[in-house]
Amino acid sequence: GRTVVINKASFWIGKDDVDLLIDKDVISRKHAEIIVRGNSYFVMDNNSTNKTYVEGKAIPGKATVEIFNGTKIKFVDEEYTFYVD
Repeated sequence: GRTVVINKASFWIGKDDVDLLIDKDVISRKHAEIIVRGNSYFVMDNNSTNKTYVEGKAIPGKATVEIFNGTKIKFVDEEYTFYVD
């Protein structure tokens, strides 16, 4: 497990020109975004082909889902646990 620090209001995950690079064919170029609004955090799937999952449930494209300390987020087969420091 590596630690990834989210240090901006809009943090992109994917395989091309992003903040967190996941270099796999099944990941979209700009797969998903972590959005910070004040003290709240959200994940948005960017209409990716292979979906983004929050706590095992696929989220609809362009929908934002609030995430909390300990939330599990999965981008195809790459799983991360979100922590607030």
